[in-house]
Amino acid sequence: LQEIYVRKHNCVLDLGSKQIKIDNFHSQNIIQRNLELFHFLISKEEKFVDNFLSETERKMPFDIPATPMMSWGNLNDALNNHDIEIGSHSLSHVTLSNIGDKEKLKAEIKNSKILIEKQTGRKVNIFAFPNGNYNEDVLEECKLAGYSHVLTVDEQLIRNGNAQEFKLPRLLIPYSNYYENFLKVENFQNIIKKILK
Repeated sequence: LQEIYVRKHNCVLDLGSKQIKIDNFHSQNIIQRNLELFHFLISKEEKFVDNFLSETERKMPFDIPATPMMSWGNLNDALNNHDIEIGSHSLSHVTLSNIGDKEKLKAEIKNSKILIEKQTGRKVNIFAFPNGNYNEDVLEECKLAGYSHVLTVDEQLIRNGNAQEFKLPRLLIPYSNYYENFLKVENFQNIIKKILK
């Protein structure tokens, strides 16, 4: 989507039962379209999402550059030079609660832990759910895989009372505005929400 917006490419994203028209490149509209697409795709099976993405990319009149990722060397340099805790985020960033095959779910959760531990020589104790999405089966597989904590995106801060629990809340920090992030971390938004209810 970023390439579509950067190039101001008018198009219609065909989702089968739904279409998303992209022809307005105002920032608010871009955010709305991103959220609309995200909420639609998060509920779909992995195969549907894969087909949609590859078909959309095939139809674009330009190449979509690959997102640069850290190499194992980059990651090990960061781990060796900084005080960093590393966790797992699944093998393929699929929406875990949509996986019906128990063995596939187990592989997404456990094998990512095994791979990271092998490549870094560090124990992986934390699992963060792709897209913040999980259910009881996902929680159980994380426990069986040996994680000591899982991270949600429940928009709460960790407090002394819940710091030892298996399921820990966290905040999403997607904003580029420092002051907004600061207020969010200080729990300002959650306090205001309570006041307004």
